[in-house]
Amino acid sequence: MEVINELSETWSYRGEGNSSLVVANIKERKVLRLRKCSTDSNAEKQEANRRDWVLCKDYIDNVMLPLLGDMFVTSPKLVKLTPEFVRAVNRDCLDIRPKKRLNAHADSDILVAMVMPDACLLSHPVTGNENPTFCVEIKCKQGFLPPYSLEKSKPNEPVCRFCMLQQLKVKRGSLNHRSKFCPLDIFSGDPGRMRHTLLNLLQTPQNNLKIFKNGSLFFSCHEGNPSTLFDLQSLVQQLQSLDDTENSSPDLKTVEECLQSNAVSVMTEVLTKALLHVDSITDDRTRSTDICAASSYHQNSEPHSSGLPSGCVLHSVLTAQYLDTSGVYRIYKDYKTLLDYKESHPKHKERLQVDGPYPPKYLAMESQSCNKTEDQPVKVPPDVLEGFQKVRNFLVAGTSKDLSIMVTFQKLPSNISSQSKYITVGSLGNQFQHAIKIVDLDPKPSTRIPKYVKLEDEIWQNYRFGER
Repeated sequence: MEVINELSETWSYRGEGNSSLVVANIKERKVLRLRKCSTDSNAEKQEANRRDWVLCKDYIDNVMLPLLGDMFVTSPKLVKLTPEFVRAVNRDCLDIRPKKRLNAHADSDILVAMVMPDACLLSHPVTGNENPTFCVEIKCKQGFLPPYSLEKSKPNEPVCRFCMLQQLKVKRGSLNHRSKFCPLDIFSGDPGRMRHTLLNLLQTPQNNLKIFKNGSLFFSCHEGNPSTLFDLQSLVQQLQSLDDTENSSPDLKTVEECLQSNAVSVMTEVLTKALLHVDSITDDRTRSTDICAASSYHQNSEPHSSGLPSGCVLHSVLTAQYLDTSGVYRIYKDYKTLLDYKESHPKHKERLQVDGPYPPKYLAMESQSCNKTEDQPVKVPPDVLEGFQKVRNFLVAGTSKDLSIMVTFQKLPSNISSQSKYITVGSLGNQFQHAIKIVDLDPKPSTRIPKYVKLEDEIWQNYRFGER
């Protein structure tokens, strides 16, 4: 196993989630994920975190990579660290990290980390191209309307889960403003709807949008607040290299002027084409007609869905999300049945694990394979086996609803000949080299299912009886 022994100064803070901290080495074009622990973590929890890294790598390699495609998912590598390196990273990142994250730090007792190529940079840029490289990170969330069950009847107006959750977060006080973004618009395949919701993301990025320039973050959310005029003016300034028009540095005095600027228009067109891009021409498209009543798009024009080309990144993500169409209430019943059965039949626990291990062809394994052993069959009831497979698929779909799509692009010099792999945008026909990667692919633990049910109850209760 490779050992990371570079000086900590060669790594810079990139971001973090609840369980890991990410630093980047711009020169080497790679990122390193270090496992975090809270200040009160004990030895048992630290050992569990070590095992989690191995399970996480197996999950990405054997579940998400085959499901989403090797063109979008890169296999990570496990590397060794030194305690001194981890402590130095904690020290160097301390003043940069968000205050709300300071209750946890990179664990210097966990000397294994995950390294992968930096999705904010192109792995093979065109030689001699000195134009800046941009990367837009989008958390697209669930791309279809939630399933309705006997427990939760269909509302009068169909609203996606993301938009209903926004209302609950505002009521709780965890958000000051609702997001204008609607996932169903970006998954529609209709360029007009997609550009509309991308502009909404720029106004209310929350944790669903980040923009990087040459590997450095320059546009994101500020404590959950909408973007200010200054934020958007700064965005346009950073994007000026995308705009070749004569008036490339206009005096923008309103939010609307910023959103309608040539630079922003070029970026949203690149993003839309990249998200729908396929390597070969195809007429095979998904037929998704889901429309969210909370979306602002229908206020301007009649919403419709063009469908997603088979093979584009959004098609791959949506297909993975559709592994679960039952919804958490029905899954919770299967989950409880599975727990009860394993409690009363302890010999069968290993064969009915939904939280790993993750062997090759994990999703291709039929539930009936759990009924076989080398010596004699283990007779698990069919309803338990079916529930096992549904819970397993639900958790994989959960990863697919919470991942991030990284769209990286760089404008090409005018002397580069046109190729189908490049994206052409704008009135001047500028070409862009682009790449798409999917990150944030950790497994979701089954122990969260009861929490999901509780949250779903709150979402529906708030939406049906709250102010809309």
